[in-house]
Amino acid sequence: MNMNMSMDGMDTPTSITLPPGMDPCILGYTNGTYPNGTKGMGNFKFGHYNPADPEWELCQLNNDYYYNQPKYGLYTTYFLAVSFGLAALYHLFIWVDSYGRLHGSRLNVRIFRSVRAGWRALSYGQVHTYLPTNGIAIFLAIAWSFMSAYCWGIRPYYRPPNYGSSPLGLRSEFIATALVPWIYLLAMKHNALRFLTRLTIETTQALHKWFGWFCLFFSLVHTIAQIIRALRQAPWSYTYANNLDYWTGFAALGPLMWLCFLSIPWVRHRFYESFYILHLVGALLFVVFMYLHLLNDLGTWSYMHATVVLWGTALLYRIGVIIYNGLPRATLKDLDDDATLIEITTKNRLRWSAGQFYFIRFVNASLQPWSSHPFTVASTKNDGHLSFIVRRMSGFTKRLSISNKTEPVRVLLDGPYGAVTTKSFYACTSVLFIAGGSGVTFVVPLMMDLLQKKKAGNSLCQKIHFVWAVKKNSAFSWYLPQLQDLIEDDIVDVSLHVTQSGKEEEVGGDSKGSDAPLSPMTGRPHISSLLYEHADAVAGKMGVVVCGPEGMVIDTRNAAAGVELAIFSKSVLADELELFSEVFNL
Repeated sequence: MNMNMSMDGMDTPTSITLPPGMDPCILGYTNGTYPNGTKGMGNFKFGHYNPADPEWELCQLNNDYYYNQPKYGLYTTYFLAVSFGLAALYHLFIWVDSYGRLHGSRLNVRIFRSVRAGWRALSYGQVHTYLPTNGIAIFLAIAWSFMSAYCWGIRPYYRPPNYGSSPLGLRSEFIATALVPWIYLLAMKHNALRFLTRLTIETTQALHKWFGWFCLFFSLVHTIAQIIRALRQAPWSYTYANNLDYWTGFAALGPLMWLCFLSIPWVRHRFYESFYILHLVGALLFVVFMYLHLLNDLGTWSYMHATVVLWGTALLYRIGVIIYNGLPRATLKDLDDDATLIEITTKNRLRWSAGQFYFIRFVNASLQPWSSHPFTVASTKNDGHLSFIVRRMSGFTKRLSISNKTEPVRVLLDGPYGAVTTKSFYACTSVLFIAGGSGVTFVVPLMMDLLQKKKAGNSLCQKIHFVWAVKKNSAFSWYLPQLQDLIEDDIVDVSLHVTQSGKEEEVGGDSKGSDAPLSPMTGRPHISSLLYEHADAVAGKMGVVVCGPEGMVIDTRNAAAGVELAIFSKSVLADELELFSEVFNL
């Protein structure tokens, strides 16, 4: 509809021209009347001026045009793509440097070493168990600031009644929608993003959770802004009865809020055994209702198509892995210090790397076949015989300990997942291994693998210090043969700690070839002192591997950040420290 309306009040206008400086949305603020008294071409609805198409278009064009809104989703997508691209380049530099160390031609660039030490000093630390590591927190703060800047920094937030959706509501909607494919991608244990960036599963899971909260926040901004927009132009009862966008929007918001609620640590721990099913159902409902809500307006289905493809591919891959792994039998055996040994012999002779883990689903009615549980491979040899050491606690692990030990039980294996970057690990000239309780199942296979590579000439390691802290002395029996082998190796120092007071017995085995047994120390190891002493003992690259309770891992991360500052200032012999950590809840 072409109109020519000048301010002299022509009766049959064919276009709209306004004096310079006049707000193109002025009719919405003056209820349909120009300052000179000329009436607009629209009508009235619920007492508010309802503009004609050209008047609506003119206001839109000059106030964050509706059809330009997809750019805000692209801003989010480009930012995350560039961020993960930089992470990939950073890990490429680490790989090149490690490869060079192994082959005598390291990347000897001072500025790179200083930047690396400085970044790790900032990123390794952690404030609280409920917060991510400082490095993840810094990235999240930058991402939040970037998204918030163009969500809140652009005006207007609202247009006059009947002049279209709230620009604030649309911007926040596109930010939230653009985050969805990344949230689902980061949830997957195997994906191209982890392959390119070498980010740990712990890191991608943290980003998955926090991006979910970002998505919820911007979804709430979108919801509230659109409700305010609706209330400004019509009664809420009329809008809710006649606009299905609000129905489907609330339907999509519900599962998203549910998913974020489930991600709260104490909630997840409380309902862990049903968490996966509840999470899966919520994720499916969210995708379905997002399709119904978006209706491909401004091409928004492209984000949902990407989500479905990524998620569907991951699910099919996991199903394929489970089928390939077969349906082996597992035998259960009680160990000392409230632990259970799971032993599995696989027909396919599965291959795994030290430090990896499997999700195990027990096909037994008494062991909740609807849930799967992650356990780190305790086996030190990759010969098709899988073993796992599980600490007995409440819930599933307690049922596992009291289940029938005489008959093997069928299991489904999903994995392996996780791995330490081997080139970087083998390039260390010294490694400090720290284990707390059953976290030793992550540490010992890595240590035995490193010693094998050292003997084969494929590692630069010159010194290993193994520290294991347990509540009771009886736990040392889990790896007694390995302990006996370790204390006989010239490059290995072993420190055992018992944290609960009481009568302690000596651990059998020689200490550097002597007949004296290895006696554990009483009390917790002093993590910070261990790291600083180790960093000043051997020149070159230092590796730190830790797995245990959250408190131990956080102490190690913070101590590693302090050592990085010492490396930055060249006050210790080590010229690099790389941390490999995994939280293992006892």
